[in-house]
Amino acid sequence: MRNDLSMQEKAFYIYVCGFGEKCFQSQANICKDLNITGPTLRKLMKSLEEKNYIYVQRKYSHKTKEKATPVIFPITLDEKTELLSHHSQQIIRYLQNTYPSDY
Repeated sequence: MRNDLSMQEKAFYIYVCGFGEKCFQSQANICKDLNITGPTLRKLMKSLEEKNYIYVQRKYSHKTKEKATPVIFPITLDEKTELLSHHSQQIIRYLQNTYPSDY
C-alpha cells in the first residue's frame, strides 16, 4: 500500500476490502465500526475515490429523492508499480458504466 494514505484512509480501505468485491454497509454502520463521524467518513470516501482506491456508486430514489446506501467497490493497484493496472482501469470504466452514480 502506498505511503500517500493516512492511517484512517488505510483502515477504511482495509475495512472495505474485507467485504470482498462490494461493500454494502450503511454509513452509520461504517462510522460505528471504525469509530469515526459521518463527515470524516465522507472525507475518507472522497479522498480514496480521488486516489483510485475505491469507486463509490451513489444512488437515490427517483420518486422520493431519498439517498440510498452507497455501494463501495475496492480497486487494487499493481504491487510493483503501485499504479492502476490496465485491468484495473478497465474495471473502473466498467463500474462507472454499469453502476453509474445518480448524483
